Amino acid sequence: MGPAVKTFFGPLGMMAVLKLLAVASPLDPGFAASIRGATFSLISSAESAEIPLDFLGLEGGVGRAPTGGQGDLAVAVMTGGTEGTILRVARSWEGGIALLATPHSNSLAASLEAAAALRSEGRFARVVRADSWASFRWEDVLKAVRMSKAVQMLSKARFGLLGPPSDWLVASHPTLGPLERFGASLEEVDLGRLVEAYERCDSDPRDVEAVISGAKEILVPGDEVRKALRMKRALEEALRSGGYLGITVRCFDLIEMGVTACLGAAALNDADAIVGCEGDVPSMISMAVLAAVSGRPAWMANTTDVGRDSLLLSHCTFPLKLAEAYSLKTHFESGLSVGVDAELPPGERVTVARVDPRGARAIVGVGSVRESSLGREAMCRTQVLLSMPGADRLIRAPIGNHLAMTRGDFGDEVQEVLEFLGFTVSRL
Repeated sequence: MGPAVKTFFGPLGMMAVLKLLAVASPLDPGFAASIRGATFSLISSAESAEIPLDFLGLEGGVGRAPTGGQGDLAVAVMTGGTEGTILRVARSWEGGIALLATPHSNSLAASLEAAAALRSEGRFARVVRADSWASFRWEDVLKAVRMSKAVQMLSKARFGLLGPPSDWLVASHPTLGPLERFGASLEEVDLGRLVEAYERCDSDPRDVEAVISGAKEILVPGDEVRKALRMKRALEEALRSGGYLGITVRCFDLIEMGVTACLGAAALNDADAIVGCEGDVPSMISMAVLAAVSGRPAWMANTTDVGRDSLLLSHCTFPLKLAEAYSLKTHFESGLSVGVDAELPPGERVTVARVDPRGARAIVGVGSVRESSLGREAMCRTQVLLSMPGADRLIRAPIGNHLAMTRGDFGDEVQEVLEFLGFTVSRL
């Protein structure tokens, strides 16, 4: 049987309709005709690349541009003298923004001035340049929009720490670091609130059916699956009630109740619902950054082994929406409840990251899957062996145990977002 939720991830992930606004300075009639022609060339280029567009129009004055919109937006800066219009649109826009520019009619000059102003205000704006309006690489436009959207999401995010960090996380301090300057916040929540929610929740029969029917193999009793999915309901309540983008849980304390959070987190984790383990705040942020940039869930894992160009990651949870297939086994350390043994396709490109908020530093790497679901007994259930050039840097300059990982090559975008947010980034 296939996984409960089988998602194909293309190189750019799922794409919403891209809104396009062209801006130009007040024009004489002759020049206006050429600008309209350039706008038509840009739209035709997008249609040829099969980009779903919603064209908002060509605006030629500061007071006419739309404000207060939302979604993914590309602003085609057709001429100079448009900086005020760009700022007026961008400051009130909810969503990612990219500025499109060419070397003609002072388009690039205006774009750079506006982008610098927006960045000084804490708003990520990336200029995408092409030689002509017909020659844009739309993959670059979408990347720029995605990075802008990620910064906006992370800047206003609320995070929850359910119980203090596990005692062994001596280098993983519960702080958001540079993110706090952008407006993100971290709230400490008593673990008892999660326990209370678990005790009054029941599992959703739809969750149980989906997880069981989607599993490749089940090596635990059905009652244990239902108990573990009760925890999913409790975690979901914690996320929603606090309005959190992400939470991290002192999960080993739950074992005395005979349940772990592994399967609940696996079933819940998504790009906009981050669930980390062990009260590890830096790993939760790492997951959130990968998810915000990629639009995909992220996995938190132990750094189990490191070679010169290889990296072995393991943990007893794995986002089901990210898995190619999965099996249900017990939790490794306790032998209780339910853990997840996930599989990924060999050769799949992946991105790993880890932030150190207190030190305002981060590490990012891109590699590929060699093997997964290795079946080794002396480690956590999901086991993924990566080809990762430069992995030995993790030993030479350690930044902590847990790493976050997602499918796809997003290394450059993750680095650019982290640097904008104030982190010094090293690459594997």
